[in-house]
Amino acid sequence: MIELSVSGQQVECYYGDIVNDTIKTSVGVVPFEWSTGFAVNDAIAAIENFLAQSGENPPQPIIVQSTGRGWIIDLPSASHPQAEITEIDFVTDKIVFRWIGTEYTGDCAVDFVFTTETTPAEVAGAIVGLLPEA
Repeated sequence: MIELSVSGQQVECYYGDIVNDTIKTSVGVVPFEWSTGFAVNDAIAAIENFLAQSGENPPQPIIVQSTGRGWIIDLPSASHPQAEITEIDFVTDKIVFRWIGTEYTGDCAVDFVFTTETTPAEVAGAIVGLLPEA
């Protein structure tokens, strides 16, 4: 789990739904645009916005505008040219993804310990490490 300090409040982040553009947190399900990866400052801003809107009386409805796709990453592999990261689990430290451009179409997962300093390149590197050519 990742814990963030948001407006003086500790917020636990449990799960990122990359396809539906949300973060499941201890304060609720927060809209978050995942297309560019996980940046701590962007996540904090999204949670601050969520808290500000949910504190209004009456609360403004929170609208999630999903891309309907996960992170698409190019891989240095002829047999596995791309992967789509669909979910990240900050509690069990897993990246869930599916291969694109291969015969295998099912979901895969790889262990990865997330921190507030994790970069999209490190997440992609965990998947690259699974490739037979890596």
